[in-house]
Amino acid sequence: AWTIGRICELHVRAIPQETFPTLVNGLAEKLLTEKPNVSSQACFALHNLAAAFDADDAAENSGTNALSTYMQGLLNTLLQVADRKDADES
Repeated sequence: AWTIGRICELHVRAIPQETFPTLVNGLAEKLLTEKPNVSSQACFALHNLAAAFDADDAAENSGTNALSTYMQGLLNTLLQVADRKDADES
């Protein structure tokens, strides 16, 4: 997950649009199902995706971006992750 996080940080434009849903959903799944260190890296990747879209001028003008579709589910998942018994072990 760390490598994917780095790709999301440094090469987000290289991620093919058709793989984006699989990427986001896969990372979200890892937040709840993996050990804390892997879950933390999946969160790092999602953070990097969000940061990349934060700097996107087109998204600023339209008020939406590629993550908008996933935002409700991601927020619910992140709240669940914060309640994990092992949340402080990463």
